[in-house]
Amino acid sequence: MPTNKKKEYLNDVIAIGKLFRGKSELIKFLNGFRITRNEAIKAKCYDCMGFYDNTQEKDCKNLTCPLYTYMPYKGK
Repeated sequence: MPTNKKKEYLNDVIAIGKLFRGKSELIKFLNGFRITRNEAIKAKCYDCMGFYDNTQEKDCKNLTCPLYTYMPYKGK
């Protein structure tokens, strides 16, 4: 991702993103720091769920996603 696009995306995450698991990990990654596998999964879920903009539903219920079993807010 080009640097200018990464900065725009980072600004969107900070401005729009709700405070849920994955936000700090995504910000850390976009700032160029290494993150662990678990942090990467949380960050990807946060990104995929649109920064949890719709806080009514935290579970994506996408059972075909290979990361679903690791999702922080999945149902039982």
